[in-house]
Amino acid sequence: MLFKYGVEKQVEKIAKILGLDVNYFIKNGFWIFIRYIIIGLTGLAITISFTRFGTKQLLGQYQFILNFLSLLSIFSLPGLNTVALRDVSLGKDSVVKKIVRISFIGSLFALPIIFSYGLYQIYSRDVLIGTILILSGFLFPFFYALNTWYTFFEGKKLFKDASIRIIILNIAVALSVILAIYLKMQLFWIIFAFLFANILISGLFYFEVLKKIKEVSDGVDMKYGISCTFQKLTYSFSDSIPVLLISFVFGFELLAVYQVAYFSIALISGLIAALSTMYMPLLFKYKKLNYVKIIWQNLLLGLVFFVGFIVFIRIFFFTLYGNNYHESYILVKEFSFVIILMPLKSFLFNFFTAKNRNNFLIISNLMANLAALFIFYITRKSGFFVSIPLYFYLFSALVVVPLLVNYFLIASRKTDSILSEIN
Repeated sequence: MLFKYGVEKQVEKIAKILGLDVNYFIKNGFWIFIRYIIIGLTGLAITISFTRFGTKQLLGQYQFILNFLSLLSIFSLPGLNTVALRDVSLGKDSVVKKIVRISFIGSLFALPIIFSYGLYQIYSRDVLIGTILILSGFLFPFFYALNTWYTFFEGKKLFKDASIRIIILNIAVALSVILAIYLKMQLFWIIFAFLFANILISGLFYFEVLKKIKEVSDGVDMKYGISCTFQKLTYSFSDSIPVLLISFVFGFELLAVYQVAYFSIALISGLIAALSTMYMPLLFKYKKLNYVKIIWQNLLLGLVFFVGFIVFIRIFFFTLYGNNYHESYILVKEFSFVIILMPLKSFLFNFFTAKNRNNFLIISNLMANLAALFIFYITRKSGFFVSIPLYFYLFSALVVVPLLVNYFLIASRKTDSILSEIN
């Protein structure tokens, strides 16, 4: 009892220093945290497998194909998952079936693009890449349509059930891909392992959901779903566009260098974003904020994450990836300073989402991407280690600054920060 009391007192002390309700994080973030850690570890295991058993060329080609397909996922209307989440929580379970059907049909419109670009690659550039793209196109609709299954569990607030299944899915996919890499299989089979394992496990979970669905005849809010789709698309640009640009301008080997460096940064970013979503209900609740205090709190958190990240990278980077990726080590250190802004960025995104300012977020992301792309274009001849970090930091600044300025204009100084006012 004394030990438990001592731990609780230490937690309270940390909470006061950071201005956070740590108990709130521990209570509500357990399954989110565990799920994200497993997803991160499986992604890390795949990346390490490429660096240990594959080549930079192989890793670059793998990332290029997956990111090309990801960019075309807009045709599957991924924003409809948000509609499903909302409607299931209101008891409209059958919306999951309808959205899977709509996503599948929508995905078919991506096939002419995939097949056309695949044929272009075969006849003009890379026969292997082109062939894989065409064959991947046949799995594309199934891959993106079936991933709606999780919305049923989360809509019912069954976060544990959703998390366990997502963990199973990610482990199965990782093991399939790692086995293909370890056995020195060609790129086609590695891509097939990734897509087929996803389709198989997602299909099993979707059929499980079908047995639980109670039929309720309601339509699908397409307008809201399309709006959410464009929002997701502008968010994903910062992940997909650099991969495609680097492959075209600098080649697949330097794409592998970038991907190894960026993966660690993306892992931290995703963790921060996942944990920050727990404060969404509070952002809906509190109308006025101590905007100066909350900014400093988020910057302090960013500094803590930055220091921890630097220590981790210095100790473990070469143990994980080996000496062949020294260029990635240089790049990840150059990227690392952006971590300081990540908690603030996540808070601002959540803040404007809670204020129903989705159009503002879409425009901000789109303009930041376009401006960063322009700078990349005019600096590309300066070399990979100049243009890519410049692109990376410019994009981060152009996202955060407009949000921060707008936040100052609409927030109030009159009440305490939500980070220290949790009931």
